[in-house]
Formats: sequence, structure tokens, C-alpha cells
Amino acid sequence: MAWAAPAGRRVPEDVAVVGYDGTDLAQALQLTTVDQPLEETGRIAAALLLGQLDGTGRPSQQVNLTPTLIVRATS
Repeated sequence: MAWAAPAGRRVPEDVAVVGYDGTDLAQALQLTTVDQPLEETGRIAAALLLGQLDGTGRPSQQVNLTPTLIVRATS
């Protein structure tokens, strides 16, 4: 966002800015962000690891999680 004003651009009027992973900094900057379900990610990762350790898991598994778009002032 620091380059926008010197380039004659306004956020969000001319340029939308979107970050990844909702952090405290993103919230403080009012940055629109794609937030990942961290608790769910950890829970699934632990379950997959335990499955590998006890022999009940599959060798390879794809997991799709749904992110959340948090719209704030930068878009």
C-alpha cells in the first residue's frame, strides 16, 4: 500500500489490496484478507499424523479447507 500514494493511486478507489491470513496487523490496517481456518488445519493435520503413526491412515491424502474472505477498507 506504500507505493500507491506516490504513484498517484488511491486504495481502494483505484487499487484494491488483499492480504493472506488474517493477522492482527491486517486487522489494524483494515486490510481485506483471505483468512485460513487455522484451528481446523491443525486438527486435521494432527489426525492425519496420528493415522500415519498407528497405521490406519492412507499414504497420501488431499484435504480441501474453505478460507473466508474478510472484506475491510482496502477493497
